[in-house]
Amino acid sequence: MSLIRNNLYTHSKDQLQHLSKIGLNVMQFIIEYNTSFFRLHKPNKFGDSLTQVRYSVAYVNKNKKSIHGFEQGKVLHSFRNVFPIFFNNEYLGAIDIGFSADSMQKKMLKVHKLDTHLIINKHVFKVNVYKPDREIKYTQSMEHDDYLCTVTDSFHEEMNSREILINGHLKKEIYKNMNYSNGFSRYYHEGDYAYIIYFLPIRNIKNQKKVAYLVSYSESSYLETMLHQYVWLNI
Repeated sequence: MSLIRNNLYTHSKDQLQHLSKIGLNVMQFIIEYNTSFFRLHKPNKFGDSLTQVRYSVAYVNKNKKSIHGFEQGKVLHSFRNVFPIFFNNEYLGAIDIGFSADSMQKKMLKVHKLDTHLIINKHVFKVNVYKPDREIKYTQSMEHDDYLCTVTDSFHEEMNSREILINGHLKKEIYKNMNYSNGFSRYYHEGDYAYIIYFLPIRNIKNQKKVAYLVSYSESSYLETMLHQYVWLNI
């Protein structure tokens, strides 16, 4: 078995390095009974069952069909892509390829100049995530007490700017709107700038239940000007 794992690593390491540059954080092979055969991102960890923690893996092994979506694993949350593997019409197992939310956050900041982060409902962590790993990667969300926020390199700087915006009134509006299933936005204006906060719901791969939000922050002097013009026109 170790020879097979070495061959898998040799044939896949170039793809792993390339995809890691654009946000890949999970790449593993799973045999038919939902047992992790080889994790390219953690070569020394294998042989554990994923049946209870990875719906996507169990689905692919049972139905021999691919599945895609957001899912929390034992340690990492990812946007998962799980594909069945066949050889000469014989089913061998599945390959799991996952991309991190961090890569999306960095791309939004680079391309659109938007401070974007992911917040995840706490109930997702009750079974799947080991507590020591959770404490390293997540902290309490500023937007909602029932959600945890992913930690990034610029996390503390982002927290300071967001804390100013999330006042009591705005937080009540956020709580109310998060009870619904659709995305929503709110604005807060101060001085010469208006700040826009947009919430995009992320659904679980298993039952399409809302379990997370991508939250984007932006500021605009143009919007503030429009708001002032609207007020004066009405006066």
